[in-house]
Amino acid sequence: RRLITPLFHFNVLKNVQSDMVIIANRFADRLEKENGKFFPAKETFGEFTMEVIINLVFGGDFDSQILSHDFHEMSRTVND
Repeated sequence: RRLITPLFHFNVLKNVQSDMVIIANRFADRLEKENGKFFPAKETFGEFTMEVIINLVFGGDFDSQILSHDFHEMSRTVND
């Protein structure tokens, strides 16, 4: 907890606010493309959360859908 708490300090979050808005807008665009169709909410919002955390902690521009797909493929391999 001591290591993670500084990441959520107000000043840190204030500095990454613009990055979070970009990620949220990209996510909103993705949801709009669903055009009213049902989608798996847990997985979809989990991907969004993962994308925010990875981008902010590691400072990269990662595509959560690709990461999620790779993760699911690896878990299937391990479970088989």
